Amino acid sequence: MCGDVEDEGFEGDLYQRFLMHSQAMLARRPTAGDDLNSYLDQLFTEMLNRCVQDAQAVPSLQAYRRVAMQSLVLARLAGFLAGHVALNEDPLRKLMEALMLGYGEADIPVHGQGLGHDHGHDHVAA
Repeated sequence: MCGDVEDEGFEGDLYQRFLMHSQAMLARRPTAGDDLNSYLDQLFTEMLNRCVQDAQAVPSLQAYRRVAMQSLVLARLAGFLAGHVALNEDPLRKLMEALMLGYGEADIPVHGQGLGHDHGHDHVAA
């Protein structure tokens, strides 16, 4: 089974696409280091891993909805954090740039990986 999301239509396909992209991103372990960029990469990895685990912890019919709502909570948190940054650092612009970067990463095909399995059904390409 494909994570038990066989006949759930469009939402099931989107959820499978999320899992495939997440697994590819999580496979690229951030480099260990004491610098700020290493910390930020590790934080991103930990948060993504938590989102995947939380989505996989609920019945498959609820997994897509959980992922969709996670993005709103994380956006709220990003806004809250940015609201505490000095205005001369232009926190809203940086927040929007990071948001658009992540949004664009969802459209990047995962090279060298298909859907991670081969069996008797088709997946809709997004």
